[in-house]
Amino acid sequence: MGDAGNAEAPTQATETVGSPPEVIQQPKEAAVIVPPTADPLPKAAQEVPSPIPSKEPELTINSARRRHMSSSSSSSSSSSSSSSSSSSFTVDEVPAPIYTPTKKNEGLLNILAQCQTKRIVLNVGGKKFETSTPILTSAPNGLLADMVAPGSPVKPYNTEGVFCYFIDRNPRFFDFILDFLRDPSSFHKIVPTNRQVLRQIHVEAEYYRLPELCEIVVKKSMSAPWED
Repeated sequence: MGDAGNAEAPTQATETVGSPPEVIQQPKEAAVIVPPTADPLPKAAQEVPSPIPSKEPELTINSARRRHMSSSSSSSSSSSSSSSSSSSFTVDEVPAPIYTPTKKNEGLLNILAQCQTKRIVLNVGGKKFETSTPILTSAPNGLLADMVAPGSPVKPYNTEGVFCYFIDRNPRFFDFILDFLRDPSSFHKIVPTNRQVLRQIHVEAEYYRLPELCEIVVKKSMSAPWED
């Protein structure tokens, strides 16, 4: 009996409740063969750097040649810039200015116009002086103003289309007489300083009846030296 009990023990052990469940294997599906596709290149392979050109050997230029090249390039650039600027630069046409005389200049212009139309020649002691009647009549009480007046007994003679008067006086100091008549307010600036010359001018001023000129000469002679 002991052998029989030992033989049945393994059978009872296989039927125990704690045995693992039976694994049911599923039938395997047939494998589908997919042809390989072209994989994209990796990013490192796509970004291939462009080939670096090989450096050509640099030529060695001496300093004189380099200065010549730089000066020629600068001159060419300056000439090109100047030519471009001159070609692009335009000047607008400026109209001619219109002269409009002021009241002061208008009076002077009227006097010049009268002198132009009333020009006369004075023959003083054989030397001719050219002037006009408005200048001679600027001192209305003077001898020259009476000489050219319309009712004067002194009649001019015609020489080369211009009226001429003859005056038998020394022509040496007649320039001072005309200068005074032309600009009496500024004559004191140009009056001579020689006292002998001033006396001779005073004599001529009295003859031509110019009292204002006589006063200027007397005042100047008080401070003028005697000279030979």
